[in-house]
Order: sequence, then structure tokens, then C-alpha cells
Amino acid sequence: MVWLRSAGFGLRCRVHGLRRVREGRVLGGPLLGDLMSKVAIARFARTLATLLANGVTLLTGIAIVKETMGNVVLARGLDGVIAKLREGKGFGRPMADTGLYPRLATQMILVGEESGRLEEMLGRVADVYDREVATAVKRFLAVLEPMLILGLAVMVGGIVFSILLGVMGMSDLVV
Repeated sequence: MVWLRSAGFGLRCRVHGLRRVREGRVLGGPLLGDLMSKVAIARFARTLATLLANGVTLLTGIAIVKETMGNVVLARGLDGVIAKLREGKGFGRPMADTGLYPRLATQMILVGEESGRLEEMLGRVADVYDREVATAVKRFLAVLEPMLILGLAVMVGGIVFSILLGVMGMSDLVV
């Protein structure tokens, strides 16, 4: 029984490791990575702003948000931020140092932290990235639409070509 539990643990670790690699590659991608990153940042900022506005401390809020983030790479980046925050180094600067979060978001968080209005600034970050997500989705669909049309045209052309080959083959049998 012990070997079964350890085998399950090893499988879980491998799957988790594969997920981290896959999500890291997706984040590094040109079109989809940008979209996924913006969605994750908007969710992160909106959730943390809501938690802070309702009286949750920053450390507890970041820990909660970390557990609810869908992206393992961005969630793992918060580990270092939490450690530096416990040391008293602030929130915005360690977040910028991870290199995972966009510069605009980290700069806005720094401004909110320095002005003492962090939850308000996190709400603004979420609003900005929600608009950016809408723009990125429109851009993604604008690229996807011609590709789908071209793919369908190739499929229809292949079907027509195969029918014509069948008809031509039948005419060879008649002669």
C-alpha cells in the first residue's frame, strides 16, 4: 500500500510539473499567451481588491488569491512576493522583480501602495486589464476568422476534387 501512495504522489508531481511547463510555454506564446496573461492579471487584481476592501489583510489576501489563480506559473511567482512582504519589503517592488507580471500592473500597484489606496488601484488595474482582454479577444478572433475560412475552403475543395476524380474514373470505365 505504501508504494501505491508514493506512486500516486510521484504521478501527481509529474503532472503538476508538466502543467507548469505547459502553462509557461503558453504564457510565452505570442497571441494566446498575451491573452491568458491579461486574463490572469485581471482576475488577480479584482479578487485581491475585493478582499482588501472587505478587511482581509494583504498577506492573507495574497495567499487566498494565490490558491485561486488558474495559472500555476503566476501563482508560483507570488511565493517570492509573499516572502518579501513578510520581510517588510513591500508588495509592488517584489512583484515587479519576479518578471512575470506586466510592468503597467506593477507600476500601478506601486503607486497604490505608496499612496495608501492599494485596493482602489487594484480595481483600476483590473478595469484596465479587462479592457485589454476584450481587445485581445477581438484581435485573436480577427486572426482566427480568416484561418477558419481558409481551412473550410481547403476541405470543401478536397471534397469537390475527390468527387470529380470519382466521376472521371467512372468515365474511363465506360469507354
